[in-house]
Amino acid sequence: MDSWKSFISSVSSLPLEDSKSKLEELLQHFKLPSDVTKELSSGGFLLLEGYKTNKNELVNQAIEKFVQLEKPSSSNVKVDLCFALGSLLYGSSQLFQSQQEQEMKLLTYASEFFQKATTIDPKHYLALANLAELFDLMSNKVTDNKQMFYSSKSKEIRKYINSIKKGEENVKLPPSSYTKYLKAQTEKEKGTEFFKQGDMKKAMFHYHCSKNYIKDLYGLPEDKELELKQLNTVLSNNIAVCNIKLNNFSRAIEILDEVLQNEPNNIKALFRRGKSYSQLKNFLQAEQDLEKALQLSPGDKEIIQELKILNQRSASFKKQESQAYSKIFDE
Repeated sequence: MDSWKSFISSVSSLPLEDSKSKLEELLQHFKLPSDVTKELSSGGFLLLEGYKTNKNELVNQAIEKFVQLEKPSSSNVKVDLCFALGSLLYGSSQLFQSQQEQEMKLLTYASEFFQKATTIDPKHYLALANLAELFDLMSNKVTDNKQMFYSSKSKEIRKYINSIKKGEENVKLPPSSYTKYLKAQTEKEKGTEFFKQGDMKKAMFHYHCSKNYIKDLYGLPEDKELELKQLNTVLSNNIAVCNIKLNNFSRAIEILDEVLQNEPNNIKALFRRGKSYSQLKNFLQAEQDLEKALQLSPGDKEIIQELKILNQRSASFKKQESQAYSKIFDE
């Protein structure tokens, strides 16, 4: 990172065009295909312009350009490209030290690109070293769980690097947040396959595995964190459905309680909890959930049908209850 640090330290005193020329020279060191380097330079120019003009939208455009650039890259280019993207974003983050939100955004995207590089090539020492250094930096900018996460990850990576240098055998790189993100997606897909086959127990097992992979994941961009939050909700809903199909209605309600605590207007969770309450003859709470679900999704045929079933079930139960009481008094 020394060349980057030297470049960054000179940017503030250079005109924009001179900064761009120096950046182009620096990017040549990555030895990427010319068309990729051109796109990388274009994104880098947006970062520099965003810094010089204090326009955050240009920084955001640069990040989006980098994300799109990495997606279709071939496997033989991806490692080097991810390392280059991580290095460019990590270096550029130093320009935004007075803007903590932008700095952290650049650092988290840099982290993700370095993680992608080391997922493909676990012995990419430069990416590993930069990632450890980056995590040290991030741990000093956050508190609580995130601070502990970044600090422990940095130590894990440094320990791994030292083990490799010593020639130790069977040493594996501890899974990164990005690796766990990929595994969570795979486990969810396995769960869905078993669900389609009607094997609820195996489906639940893989849904739970997916949830375990995404628990307390940091070092990923905000859009990924939002995606993981949504995935966690989907997985909980799926696990609840499996429990309903296995007639484990009380367990389904417990899971759906957690979903609705975070998302009170989650229609699927309200519908499924209402359905579970109905099965347990808790008709009042079933009605409350189903009516709220219908308010949020007017005209939903499935909810309307479940309300009809609820009313029939409730009327039948009251009739049976009334007949039972009348027999007591008749006696």
